[in-house]
Amino acid sequence: YAFIVVSTLLEFSSPLSRYVETIRFGQMIGGAVCVAVLCRDRSGLAAALYGYLAAALWVSTVLYLTSYGMLAEIGETSSFQEASNARGHMDTGFRANKNALAFVCIQGAIIAFALSLSDRFKHFRVLLLGIGIFYVVAAFLPMSRGAIVIGFVSGATILYAHGLKQGKVWIFLAIAGMGIYILVPDAVWSRMAFSTEVGGSGRMEARAHVYTMALNRLPEYILAGVGAGNFYNGWALEKGFVVGVKGGLVGAHNTLLQITIFWGVLGLFMFLWLIWLVYRSIPLRCGRDELSLALLGLMVSLGMLIFESHVFYDKHFAFGIGMVVG
Repeated sequence: YAFIVVSTLLEFSSPLSRYVETIRFGQMIGGAVCVAVLCRDRSGLAAALYGYLAAALWVSTVLYLTSYGMLAEIGETSSFQEASNARGHMDTGFRANKNALAFVCIQGAIIAFALSLSDRFKHFRVLLLGIGIFYVVAAFLPMSRGAIVIGFVSGATILYAHGLKQGKVWIFLAIAGMGIYILVPDAVWSRMAFSTEVGGSGRMEARAHVYTMALNRLPEYILAGVGAGNFYNGWALEKGFVVGVKGGLVGAHNTLLQITIFWGVLGLFMFLWLIWLVYRSIPLRCGRDELSLALLGLMVSLGMLIFESHVFYDKHFAFGIGMVVG
């Protein structure tokens, strides 16, 4: 509690506002330490994983109630832009980033899928598989392409660690695939694409625009960076890190790229060293243990999130790192 109070006061302290990114990164590390202390045995780790399932159930239920009917009424859209416009007018019921909501659902699906492969839960396999499908379909509703890719890659990693020769696994996959395809509204599929071309509105897709601007400005920040405070207080706006009609300021949508922009190549190397330490903490030979298998899936999802999000101090990382270290 003391850690939470002190870190929050530091974050909202006016004289330290320019260091807010660094403070939040410290919060993430401190939060990971707290989680590691609580998840140092199997019961603690199991409780954390069940917490993921509960959180995903809550978010998924709200998404179904607020978004599924609207997307079903829209029907199939003819272009990526139409699907994006529908996404922009979507009310998810949360004051939160739509990509983050989809990621919560995907992490719940990863854990449910990992548990369904274990012999300890063989009497609940059908139930767990149904829960996993429920979560995956909910993750489609915010139309987050990154979350969907993360989910399928994490699931493939779990299958590889568990073993691909079991016939039941392929039956589960076939059932899950058909269920997802049938239940996902048609409007969602039109946005499952990525393009660097300029559309009919004269604008490039937001993520492609940001990547292009960051690569074009590489010589300006590669050595020492521009500073986290300076990035948001002027540099990003001057260099064109804005998207949309209203010109909203955005980050790099890639943690490695954002770290480099903030603190240069030295900051990038230190962050990669941290990733290496976390990787070394992943349990070995986890294919037959359901808790380790679920944890492996979570760590793969976080590793891929690094390439999708620039919010490197997100609570997703605090929970994941804390659980694997514990």
